[in-house]
Amino acid sequence: MIENKFNTIHFTGCSFTEGGGFEDGKNQLKLEYKNKYGFLYKNEKDVAYPYLLQDKLNLKVINEAKSGSGIERTIRKIWEYIRKNKIEDVKKTIFILELAEAITRLEVYSNKYNKYLVANVVYDSKTGKITDTQTTLNWIYGPQMDEEYRNTTREVIREYSTLFVNPYEYDKKIQNEILGLFTFFKMHDIHFYYSGNVSFIDNFTKKIYPDIEQTNRLNLVLNGKGEFNFYGFAHSNLIRISDEVGMNISTDGHPGVQAHQMWANGIYNFLQNRYIDNTYQLNYIQEKINLKTI
Repeated sequence: MIENKFNTIHFTGCSFTEGGGFEDGKNQLKLEYKNKYGFLYKNEKDVAYPYLLQDKLNLKVINEAKSGSGIERTIRKIWEYIRKNKIEDVKKTIFILELAEAITRLEVYSNKYNKYLVANVVYDSKTGKITDTQTTLNWIYGPQMDEEYRNTTREVIREYSTLFVNPYEYDKKIQNEILGLFTFFKMHDIHFYYSGNVSFIDNFTKKIYPDIEQTNRLNLVLNGKGEFNFYGFAHSNLIRISDEVGMNISTDGHPGVQAHQMWANGIYNFLQNRYIDNTYQLNYIQEKINLKTI
């Protein structure tokens, strides 16, 4: 059984994995889910798939996902976990990464607050020019930043991105950092799986690790189809929050309750298929499925 070798699953990602949209305080949404589905929840921890998976497996779940954050933070949080623990304990951890965006989700350190900020940059899809920037300590829960400081950081991020962020070079930098992390994992026989924006697993990484899509991509089978992008799955199956409760109640496009439940079940089945009995051999079951790129 998987519990005999591992004791922890470590999740990273953005609001999709954190449970964005279900944070405490949205009382009308809670009431609609109660009335329409009989579903009661307190906050995102009652809904998000990492916590649902914890109920299915006798493993500790650490969910380091954060709304608005990108791959830079994902990589940082994993290295922080590795540095804080003995390598023997790290080897008892399964890492599941949801890869978000990069240039639109920067991470900067605030000397004022002594914390990392989430810095979101919006680009015009046609001109490539920046149309807006936002900075926050935490999109879901406070504390809120001083408004004058926040406005200053927004302008600084806009100027920094305009002067120093080249999309191609920045993505290449992130791809190199992902490759470095994955190489560390493989050198130390640390088990990991990635999902989400898989375009960051570039051809150079695939050249070094030709089987990485088979061995380390989170290829779930849901409704008879292959899925590796949580938001894409929720979107295509019309199980986002706005789909479940109606646009008149919420326009939130985050994955809904059904999406989280199905994704948790998919990961559970995926892991059970991978780790067999006491041999812990990877079970590469060849299924004739249509892996679709979202």
